[in-house]
Amino acid sequence: MIPPRSLPLQMLAVAATALALAFAANSLHPQGLESSRDYFAKPQHSFQTVTMEEFTDFVTYLEDEAGDIVYLDARRSGQYQTGHVPGSWNVPRNDPAALEAALGALQVAAYVVIYCQGGHCEDSIFLAEDLVYRHGIDFSIVHIFEPGWEAWQKQGGAERAGADR
Repeated sequence: MIPPRSLPLQMLAVAATALALAFAANSLHPQGLESSRDYFAKPQHSFQTVTMEEFTDFVTYLEDEAGDIVYLDARRSGQYQTGHVPGSWNVPRNDPAALEAALGALQVAAYVVIYCQGGHCEDSIFLAEDLVYRHGIDFSIVHIFEPGWEAWQKQGGAERAGADR
């Protein structure tokens, strides 16, 4: 029987040995992972982007009933309810009901601007791809605001809390 005090040390030794063997196997394998590479880099896209100045200018048209400009917030519903650009639709990734609710406005829009949290958030890119390649929205009207919600908030842009647009 193993004494109770030595069991955690033995478990730690086994784990350390397994980790060392895993790193050694990875470094010796021709297709091993590179430890200095960023495997989670933001995906590249070919959508047009919107500057902070353009984003600010377009916000004034969101309350217009013509529906020429549609803003989509690609963040999760909880984030949207905490704060969002007034007049923007919340269309989280993989939420078919939210997308269905916004599709009518998207089909008559002249300009669609998508934003998410900003920084390394890629939800706006994935939503843009879904709109174009799965739902037939014209590629030329889809734009991404890459600085995102964080930059909009830092600038002191208008915001609204709750589920209402």
